[in-house]
Amino acid sequence: LTSPILSVSLLHSHSSYTQTIKTANLKLWKKDYDRVLTLAKNAYNSTSVTQIQAESLFLLARVFHIRNDEANALKYYDRACKLAPNLSPARFGLAQTLVWEEHYDQAAAHLKLVLGTSANATDALALLGLLEVKNNTAADRKSAFTYLKKAIDLDPLNPDLVLLEALALQQQESDYSKSLEKYKKAIELMEVVSPSKKIPFEVLTNMGVLCHETKKLEEAIVYYGRALQALDEDKHYYAPFVDWEYSDDEDDENNTTSLKTATLDKHGDVDGGIVRHADNHLFWVYVDVGVTLKVKEGDETVLIVVEEKEDDEENDAALSPLEKLSVGDFVRIGNDFESEVKALEQNSIVIAKPYPKSEEEKEEQVKIHVKRGNRRLCNPPAISVAFNLARLHESAGRIIPAVELHKAIVKRHPAYVNSYLRLACISRDCGSLHHCSEWLKAAMTVAPGNPEVLTLVGNLHLSLCDWAPAQSVFDQLLSQKVPNVEAYAMLSLGNIYFNNLKTPKKYSKHLQYAADLYKRILTKDKANAYAANGLGTVLAEKGELFKAKEVFHRVR
Repeated sequence: LTSPILSVSLLHSHSSYTQTIKTANLKLWKKDYDRVLTLAKNAYNSTSVTQIQAESLFLLARVFHIRNDEANALKYYDRACKLAPNLSPARFGLAQTLVWEEHYDQAAAHLKLVLGTSANATDALALLGLLEVKNNTAADRKSAFTYLKKAIDLDPLNPDLVLLEALALQQQESDYSKSLEKYKKAIELMEVVSPSKKIPFEVLTNMGVLCHETKKLEEAIVYYGRALQALDEDKHYYAPFVDWEYSDDEDDENNTTSLKTATLDKHGDVDGGIVRHADNHLFWVYVDVGVTLKVKEGDETVLIVVEEKEDDEENDAALSPLEKLSVGDFVRIGNDFESEVKALEQNSIVIAKPYPKSEEEKEEQVKIHVKRGNRRLCNPPAISVAFNLARLHESAGRIIPAVELHKAIVKRHPAYVNSYLRLACISRDCGSLHHCSEWLKAAMTVAPGNPEVLTLVGNLHLSLCDWAPAQSVFDQLLSQKVPNVEAYAMLSLGNIYFNNLKTPKKYSKHLQYAADLYKRILTKDKANAYAANGLGTVLAEKGELFKAKEVFHRVR
């Protein structure tokens, strides 16, 4: 899942108006933040009344918060709360900035103080519920959903609150189905309460992943498609990365969601990362080549050019439309016939399959379209959706489109480690250890100390019985003390020592090292069955069969 994102309305509550409003002789400026800073500072310095000073500090904090200056916002919220402990809006702002700084326990403590003075503050209830879920204990989860339920009961038509409940539920795999239902309910509320409001692409992406995890693969593809469309329709996502142009012609098949997503000149393609597979249709479109063809009499694989339209401004005028095609291009001829370009001649195209035409259609002229990658993959926010789609292809056994998407991702975004890892795993599962090694080397180049990369490198060495390099990798992992991989590193080291008992003069030493590592894991996690099984094998090796038998019974 993508990282849970707090509702924007919880983080930044400010007007969207930018114009100046004149009422009678009073002039009001909306979003004139510099003026707010000046007036608030003057108010603070011109009085000794604590309450007014606190309000001034709160206004200063809000401006910094709106401008995404979290450090200054936190500082002024904190000062306002110290001057006026019962100023709930300032304390809620302080809790928000503490969440941003990942000081979750402190944020929860301040939210409880807010609820002490404003028991029905729905935003505070919902945010506290989301924070309580992060503690992941049964008691905290129960209180978390109590807070969320109370918030929703107080404001049942607020889709943001239902979204927060969905985010809370998605933290545990057993609640994925419930989380998906809450997301659907939130979208229904959005469509009723704010029909013009766009559904955030993060919400649609999370829904796609939940469908994926609950084995609803076709439904997942629909939500991923909607997530990409949401990105297409929001120009500010693409503006820093792609020179988008809006098209007024919404019926133009080359301009999905009224954006020019592909051109004949391959602007959306990257060498080594071209996307053309039918299952990856979200990342390519058919573009009109601009020529009219006629089937050559006696050879249905040859299409003769009858007419060329004049080139438009967006394409390279130095080349004719036909010259922009390449051998290997996938084309659509007429309405639905698809083939591949095998050769290009001066005034004709040779395709792989004969074009099927009846006797009366032989004189008919047809248009040709060519597959071109759109520019969705140029946008970093779309990459998480593309990666999730590739993972979905893997789950469905569609390895070729999965590899195509992963390669397209790393070609456009070379630092995207997850796709390197997936390509390495796919190569390993297909029996190509050489390619697996190459992808892992590439991953190590872009992320030398990444724990996941090191784990896969270590596992590859283990599968090849390269004990010394494997030991070196897992020693490095252990030194990083990453909670999620520390136990796995110790287990792997224990297994390495146990598999090297026949090393001359090191039998006892290696056996003891293996036992110590398994025991260290069990000290931290008594339910670790793998470590217990390892300890059982050590006991069996020592001849303590009764103890080993007891351990294996416990493992079972």
